Amino acid sequence: MKVLHALIGDDALREMLVNAIILVPAISTTTEDSKGDQQSVFDRGNYFQLCGPPLNKLAKKFGEISSTLIAPVTAVAGRKRKRNDTADDGPNDVDTKHKKKQTTTTHRDKERWDPNKPIPRGNLFYCDFYNRHVGLSPNHLLNQSNEDVSSSAEVSTTTKSNNNMDVNVKLLNSMVRIWPGRRPHQPNESSKVAINGNKRRGRWRRLRESGISMCQEMRRRHKQCDYARLLERHCPLPTDTSIAASVNNDTKTALSHYVTLHTPVDNVGSFLEAVLGSAFPISFWGSINNFHQVVQTVRVFVQLGRTEQLPEKAIVDGIRVLDMTWLLPNTSNNKKDDSAKSNNKRQKLSRSEHESTSVLVRNVMRWLYKQFIIPLLRSTFYITETEFTGSRVLYYRRPIWSRIKSLSMKILLKQQYREMNVAKIQKLLSNHNVGCPPAPLRLLPKKTGIRAIAMLSKSCETDDAMAAIMNQQLSMAPPNKILQSTFHALKYEHEKKPTCFGAGVLGLTEVFPSFCTYVEALKQRRSNNGGSTTTNSRLDDQDSQLYFASADIKHCYDNINQKHLLKLMKSVIDEDVYMTKNNFILHSKDNKSSLRCRWKKNTFSTDQFSSFLATSNALVDKCFNSILVDGVHCSMEKKETITGLLRDHIFGQVVVANGNHGQRYLLQRNGIPQVSYICTCCST
Repeated sequence: MKVLHALIGDDALREMLVNAIILVPAISTTTEDSKGDQQSVFDRGNYFQLCGPPLNKLAKKFGEISSTLIAPVTAVAGRKRKRNDTADDGPNDVDTKHKKKQTTTTHRDKERWDPNKPIPRGNLFYCDFYNRHVGLSPNHLLNQSNEDVSSSAEVSTTTKSNNNMDVNVKLLNSMVRIWPGRRPHQPNESSKVAINGNKRRGRWRRLRESGISMCQEMRRRHKQCDYARLLERHCPLPTDTSIAASVNNDTKTALSHYVTLHTPVDNVGSFLEAVLGSAFPISFWGSINNFHQVVQTVRVFVQLGRTEQLPEKAIVDGIRVLDMTWLLPNTSNNKKDDSAKSNNKRQKLSRSEHESTSVLVRNVMRWLYKQFIIPLLRSTFYITETEFTGSRVLYYRRPIWSRIKSLSMKILLKQQYREMNVAKIQKLLSNHNVGCPPAPLRLLPKKTGIRAIAMLSKSCETDDAMAAIMNQQLSMAPPNKILQSTFHALKYEHEKKPTCFGAGVLGLTEVFPSFCTYVEALKQRRSNNGGSTTTNSRLDDQDSQLYFASADIKHCYDNINQKHLLKLMKSVIDEDVYMTKNNFILHSKDNKSSLRCRWKKNTFSTDQFSSFLATSNALVDKCFNSILVDGVHCSMEKKETITGLLRDHIFGQVVVANGNHGQRYLLQRNGIPQVSYICTCCST
């Protein structure tokens, strides 16, 4: 930069720094070869970005500009594209033409179908939802009725019919997405909203008779469906009470027994099949073939592992679109269509009508999974993975899981935690130096009982009284996010002085070099003692084998001495101020793939912040054909703040468990949570 400044002068260099992107080749650090000569590697293809907007943000802006430039071209390509791209949410006035053009691409993007987009399954797991009756929650649209909308006895019949129509319109809108992002407040306003868009108006004209009648039939059959009877038939509770009675006095034995009483996945699939056949009319599916295809996909859905996903193209695979006649255009007034129906011939549709019907079928199938199957499973079962089944998902009936939870709390309160009321929790949090907010507690079943996991990477939803305390004193961020700066400081000290952390390793990548060193030393020892005739040691035998032993410390993290741990952590922290710099690396997998961005954080002391490129030299040797960009953000943490966070986390980390009569606040007596950031440092 000094040479460039001397060549071009102040004005040109200032103009380049303001309006240009300057990339500097990144030279890796010098290394020594086997002969001791200094060598440098220049062919890694890495660059530092000195100035200008980050390339990932620039690429994102370019993508937005290109989409707006391409949109008008595609709109003019078809004859009726102008009417189809009309905005949906505004009046059809001259003053709102500019607003319509801005909302055109957004509504068209909502209709664009991504076949590989997965059905969201995140809210399916670890749900402590309580429902008085087996089935959907009372707030579900299928459970809403005229009495829920207007419970007064003096309401006229016309008002009741309007309210009934309003519920049906909401249900139809949630299934086929006539008005995406909004719901009509009254049935007489639905026609006004639909007129604003040609596509929405066409959907409303097509489904205002068949769709409303289908919603009425669905609500009627849902009300008559006996979910409890179907659940007891296909997923009955275990009747073997003799074992439970014999282990009633031993809490641990009883808990290990109840953990095995999960419902088989095949029974869960049979329960869903019975519910879908009872709660929905056959006209909803259109044919027996469609119903069997949906049931087959549902059985695959309930058998997925914890991290597996089901794409949207799988839920419509094998579905015959033309069989679902209630989604087809209304052609009952056409004599030719009537004669075709009388001859049992399938109705012929144009290409645009067939595509519109396919979109409606996809929306209905998506609603079936997101708004019916997943809420039904959440309210009926407790779904979780276990330690003895890997990533396979288990389904526990609510009574079984309630028994598991009550037995688990008895064991945890005897050994690991102690329960505290809101007043004591308030006093504890007020004494915090910095403050670590409470975290939710999750129970993970295992063969010998359960494992209590404090979910420190998530924020906790607390009661009103506890929420007021947290809003005044604590941050609502998760505990691990608050402890992130402390973790980076300890990681920096570990990289600087690895011998101070004992003989522990952070992973298998650190085990292998130690193993290789041991094997080389063993071979060297055998070669030195090759001529010896002594038989006192079996290591001298060339035919001796190596044996590996694996051991586990029972309740290792739960038995850690908290006072001694805090003393060790304080002795490790040497610097007065730690600086953490955010960098990100831009790279692509190959020439055809898109640009990827990976964030990296480097922690260092204040005396190492002398050069811009010095803090990123460690990343140069690990990357190829990449661009390293400074995040222009550097956080500073003092030694007092880090030690205060460690003290608050070790001695005052509160976890919240869902009880039968509200939330229960627990404090760990000894040890630390296993998913904490400092567990990595403690394991060494």
